[in-house]
Amino acid sequence: MEHYLKGVKNVSRLLSFEIALILKIIAVLLVTSSFFSRVSAAPGPQNFTIMHTNDEHSHLIPNSSVLDYHPQKSDSSVGGIKRLASLSAELENARKDWAEEVLLVSAGDFKAGSPFAWLSLEDRAVELNLMQEAGYDLVTLGNHEFDYGPKALAEYLDRAGYPEAHQKTAVIASNLEIPEGHKMQEAGIQRTKIMKISSELTLGIFGLLGENAELVNPRTEPMEFADRINTAEEMIDKLKNQGADVIIAITHSGLTEDIELAQNMENLDLIIGGHSHTLLEKPREVDNTKVVQTGEHMQYLGVLDFTFYPDDRTLELKNEERGQSYLEKIDDSINPDKDIAEITDEKTEMLKDYTAEVTNGRYEDLFASPFTMDFSFSDKNLYSDTPFGNFFTDALRLGAQDILGGDIDFAFQANGLIRGGLEPGVMPWSKDQISYYELAASSSLFRGEDGRPGYPLVETYLTEREIIRILEISSFLSEYMGERQFFQVSGLRYTYDRRRATLFRIPRLDIPVPTGRSVLSAEKYTGEGTQLKNPKAYQKLKRSSDKLYRVVTDYYILEYLPKINKYLPFMSVRPKHEDGTPMEDMKDAIVYRNGQEIKVWEVLWHYADMQLDELSEEYRTAQDRVKQEKKLSPLALPGAVTLIFLILLIAAAGYGLYELVV
Repeated sequence: MEHYLKGVKNVSRLLSFEIALILKIIAVLLVTSSFFSRVSAAPGPQNFTIMHTNDEHSHLIPNSSVLDYHPQKSDSSVGGIKRLASLSAELENARKDWAEEVLLVSAGDFKAGSPFAWLSLEDRAVELNLMQEAGYDLVTLGNHEFDYGPKALAEYLDRAGYPEAHQKTAVIASNLEIPEGHKMQEAGIQRTKIMKISSELTLGIFGLLGENAELVNPRTEPMEFADRINTAEEMIDKLKNQGADVIIAITHSGLTEDIELAQNMENLDLIIGGHSHTLLEKPREVDNTKVVQTGEHMQYLGVLDFTFYPDDRTLELKNEERGQSYLEKIDDSINPDKDIAEITDEKTEMLKDYTAEVTNGRYEDLFASPFTMDFSFSDKNLYSDTPFGNFFTDALRLGAQDILGGDIDFAFQANGLIRGGLEPGVMPWSKDQISYYELAASSSLFRGEDGRPGYPLVETYLTEREIIRILEISSFLSEYMGERQFFQVSGLRYTYDRRRATLFRIPRLDIPVPTGRSVLSAEKYTGEGTQLKNPKAYQKLKRSSDKLYRVVTDYYILEYLPKINKYLPFMSVRPKHEDGTPMEDMKDAIVYRNGQEIKVWEVLWHYADMQLDELSEEYRTAQDRVKQEKKLSPLALPGAVTLIFLILLIAAAGYGLYELVV
């Protein structure tokens, strides 16, 4: 027994030794395995995709022409959120084995610009709700989101489900400054967004509204917008400190300002832009920043396939390597998303009912065609008259004249308020037709005091000298702020020299000083009907005359005049009543019918009805209502010394002119 027990002890010791040895071997293997695991897990390339649109402007259904669309047949229409949703889902699905993340973003102005925006006055948030359903991850705010005012925008965001909806579609506006206690604060608008794509890649995103975008919308008060360059620097530093590897700016500023931003920023990888409606076929490289934009109205979807390399922190576009175009056209080759299609069909019927209601039953079919035309109206704005500009201002002058009675002498409208162009239908079922919907889309912005959509028509009286000053204001503002500020005209023709619009620029502020002497000659049309009816019926306008003329335009133009009068008194224009007494309140100029404001789009529809089924050939081309000539330098003009002295006084008074344009 003793021998047996001794043997057991020996076996036990041997087993203990072997177990210990095995445990040591296992430990060594684990350490070795961990080491090699760490070596093999060195950070690899990180792939991600960003899809983007901008300036959708409530164009939720296929357009250009809207009448071309057919749900069962092949057609030439483009755009439509039901197609966009299907395409973006298809592209995302195709990348499930390649990309760590696929994002869909909008660079702003997603609302206002088609009659669908009118439904927000019916307590709807159609655009943003549909974008949420279509899978948008992020949007920024454009200037037209504020068309009905900040309070209305706050209510719109509330109806769209914010602040809770940020989890689905974040709204980012980094330089928006909301006053304490304003309802906009309730929406919880975000300044930045951090998106951790993987353990090796974090995206940092911020949003900006540009200077020009702020300037062209008079209805953003009491909101303020911080300087975009300073804000961008602050946001980039903040996002870097939060661990962002790639910095993205979603801006509503326009291509020119985006390029300037890229030139002034370090560590900014990508700018997804909007506002200028620029269609960039491939990204613009500015230093180390890529700048992109997709035109307008959901007609194209931008696609960016990126690879980020963590080892050297570089970012590369892979579109060309992968055979992926930077722009995907949204057309009839795409099968619509059925759920989104059902919603848009429902909203379209709702819009028809609303249109019938706001027109007191005069227009029950928004998609009916008042006339045919076998030519297009381009959306290109110029520093001269355009076919669409001539049609539009003739509609204001002659359409309003037909509604109100009496002679109307002149009509004016800014290029920027004549939205887009007009494309007649080309399909067998829509050949040469134009719809009321498309006419309204060219003039449907903002809302009036009566709560109905669209700017109201205004009627006022101006002196002969003030008519010429209106032309000078058009020349000066468009020279400084771009062609959107150039006025189209009806009831006159004139010749001007763009070079003479400005005298010089104020030092340090880089702001131009107007001469008030760019118009070389101007003549009033004295004939009946349109200006081509009697091309010789013109009478010269005099700068010194105080003769009164009856003028129509829209309320936006009238709203802007007090600024001109305050800072440029030698170019002042003071609206008057028929007896010549000044209007103290610009609202006195609003024209009413049966207690309701007459909207610009209603006058346009009325003039369309006057066309007797086919649009006149005279609108096929421009009519030389505005001619450009080159004359002497403005410094050689009579009275230039007096003018310079006046400008120096303005500058010495604290650069008051700065407030006019900034």
